[in-house]
Amino acid sequence: MDKKNIIKKYTRKSYGNGKGGIFSSLSNLTDRVVTPIINRLPARTETYTNPSLSQPKATPAPKIEQPQQIKPVKQPASKSYAVRGVNITDNDLNEAANILFAEVSNRAPEKQKFEVNNIINTAINRSLSAGPDKGKSLKDVLQRSAQYQGYAPTGVTNSSGKVIKSQYQKVVSGQLSQADLQKLQTIKLALENVKSGKFTDTTKGATFYVHASDGTMWTGQTQKEALTNAKNHERVAKLAQTKFGTRAGLPANVLAER
Repeated sequence: MDKKNIIKKYTRKSYGNGKGGIFSSLSNLTDRVVTPIINRLPARTETYTNPSLSQPKATPAPKIEQPQQIKPVKQPASKSYAVRGVNITDNDLNEAANILFAEVSNRAPEKQKFEVNNIINTAINRSLSAGPDKGKSLKDVLQRSAQYQGYAPTGVTNSSGKVIKSQYQKVVSGQLSQADLQKLQTIKLALENVKSGKFTDTTKGATFYVHASDGTMWTGQTQKEALTNAKNHERVAKLAQTKFGTRAGLPANVLAER
């Protein structure tokens, strides 16, 4: 019984004199009755349990980091140059330099520039011709299988039948000597003429070329014609070394070495 109920019990009229209870005042009742009774009651302890603490805490799910979105780097647009109706880009010229590094001979820089102009012209003429390269880009023409030998991304086979590293692989990997760097620089300078808008055909429409045994270059409308011109040059050059030699008979209607 708590303090409130005890006070209520002993202050009802049934226990008093009809004038408010058997005790003259509430404080008198508290001191003489309520306090002793409360003291004799067994002690009661109340325990408060926080519901939020009684439940086992849930293990939070591991935070999964989302992969960071990396914005692609916008590459500058490759410039293009129109040469006799063929659209040539900077990408075409970059690959042309790699292929020409293996195509061009190791002669003097002026001779190398001469070769660069003629080889690029044969590729442009192929794109303009009615053959299998018609309408193709300069890069695609130069990379077509078994056409320009300088394009050898998987290596070349030597005279012993062993596959070795090609000049093309060498320049692409950047493993160049000082002489190689000079040759590549000469080729790139020659290719700058393509961007000038004044790049003219020095081959008279030729689509093939060959190097003669002495390193000179000869061109033709067909591979056979180019080979014939080179052979004629070799024959005349050999005759010129004898006392009966003559330079008569050089092919006048095709590109001759200059």
